[in-house]
Amino acid sequence: MYKAIIIGCGSIGALKPDKFDSPKTEAVLTHAHAIFNNPNIDLVGVMDLDRRKAQEAATKWKTDVVKEYKDIDADIIVVSTPTRTHVDVFSQLNKLTPSIIIGEKPLGDSFHECNAINKYAHCPIAMNYIRRYEGYHQQLGRDLKTDGEVAGCRVTYGRGLMHDGCHALDLMNWWFGKIRWAVKSNGFKEPDFDMSHGFMAGYERCPQVVFTPVDSKDYGVFEIEVITSKGTYELRHNGTQLYTRKIISGDGWGDYPVIGPTHAIQTNLTSAMCNLYENVVGFLDGKEELKCTSQDALAVWEAFNKINEGPE
Repeated sequence: MYKAIIIGCGSIGALKPDKFDSPKTEAVLTHAHAIFNNPNIDLVGVMDLDRRKAQEAATKWKTDVVKEYKDIDADIIVVSTPTRTHVDVFSQLNKLTPSIIIGEKPLGDSFHECNAINKYAHCPIAMNYIRRYEGYHQQLGRDLKTDGEVAGCRVTYGRGLMHDGCHALDLMNWWFGKIRWAVKSNGFKEPDFDMSHGFMAGYERCPQVVFTPVDSKDYGVFEIEVITSKGTYELRHNGTQLYTRKIISGDGWGDYPVIGPTHAIQTNLTSAMCNLYENVVGFLDGKEELKCTSQDALAVWEAFNKINEGPE
C-alpha cells in the first residue's frame, strides 16, 4: 500500500461538483477519485492554502488535512495547484523524499520554469497528460505508425494554447515526433488564460498539422482529425469518441477508392485517470515504465516556443 497526498484541492485535484465527480460517479475526473478507487494507494491527506477547501476535500474523500509541507509523509505527492505556483511548490518539495511526484500540465509557466522544476525534483515526475493513459489514444498512436502514411492533421481547440491546447501539442509529439517548423496565423487573447494561436506546423512523421483556435466565450472544443493514406481518424467531443473511416472500392460514382462510412467508438477518457495511477503503481512496483514524464512536458514547451518564434 502506497501513501499519497494531494497538494491543491481545486477542480482537477479533488473538488469538481458532485454530479460530475464523487465517490459515487462512474466518471473519474479528479486525482482524489482515482486514488480513492485504487486498492494499492491510500490517500493519507490533502493540502491547500484555502483551509476551507482543504477541509471540504478531506471530508469528501475521507482523509485528513495536512497544514504544512514538513508534515508531508507520502510515497506519492500530487501537485495540482495553479500553474503559476508550480515552481514554488516544487521548491518546497525539494526538502522531502517521495518516491514519485505527479504533476499537472503544462508544468510551470515557461520552458525555463519547467526545466527548473526538473532540477528541483529528486524523484521521477509522472505527468497528467491524460490522453497518454487512454487505450484508444494509445492504439491510435500505434496504428499511425503502421497504417499507411500520415498526410495531415487538423486540431480545433480553445481556452489557450498552453491551457488546453497543450494536450494537442503533447499528442503531436507522441504520435508524430519532434516539431520541425511552424508558421502562425490568427490569434486572440483568452480571458483568464493565454493566447489561442492559429498556426500550421510540420512534424517528423506528419508533413502538415493545422491548429484552428475557437474563442472560449463562444464554446469549448477539442477535436482532432488525422488523415492517412488508408483512411481517417477523428477524435470528437473532447476525445470521448473516436470515429474511423477506412478506404472502400467505389461508392456508386465510379470504380475508384473512396473514404467509406464512419465507425464510431466510445473511448474511456473519463476513466483514464485511473490508468495513470495504475501506471504509477506499476512503476513503483518495478513492473513498467512511466507513460508520460516531465521530459514530455519539456518537449511540449519546446514546441510552444517554436510556434511563438515562427513567422506569421
